[in-house]
Amino acid sequence: MKSIYKFLIAWALGTITASSAFAQAAPAAYGGGDANGAHVFGELSFGFPNYDAEYLRGVTAGGYFQRSRWIGLEVRGSMLRWGPSTMHQSSILTGPRVQYPFHRFIPYLAFEPGVTHTVLPYTGYPGSALVGSNNFAWQIIGGVDYRLTHRLWVRAGEASYGHINVIQNGLSPKSFSAGLNYRIF
Repeated sequence: MKSIYKFLIAWALGTITASSAFAQAAPAAYGGGDANGAHVFGELSFGFPNYDAEYLRGVTAGGYFQRSRWIGLEVRGSMLRWGPSTMHQSSILTGPRVQYPFHRFIPYLAFEPGVTHTVLPYTGYPGSALVGSNNFAWQIIGGVDYRLTHRLWVRAGEASYGHINVIQNGLSPKSFSAGLNYRIF
């Protein structure tokens, strides 16, 4: 009879020990949270090119790899071509990304230098001539993602401010975006 009690006590202790050991190892299996890994995103963007009082509409697409809970690397391309403005702006940017996951919300901030192709009205020529140029640009981007599932986030809002080295003093475009974010792995 004493051997049955010893067996039950050993079995209970083994079960409790194994359960707590598994619980301690489970977060590491996910890499520290759902926000880590490779993600792709798509957004609808609304921008003010700072050349005129008019605005532009377009799309932004990209991806990022979140190495740790807070630090990652992002690549994005945007094309603002539609709207009442005759100006067009397309850019490819890449840079570091910092996020601070808070339950289902993930606020983030990124600084991304890159290249922008800008098409501006040429002021020295009568009529509607346009001049295009490729120039260095940078943007500071901040926004918030809201997690719906393990793989799908809604990009609730994003704002950016930047600088493009074009014309005499450059341009300081601003944009606002919203879209979806999908975790690949």
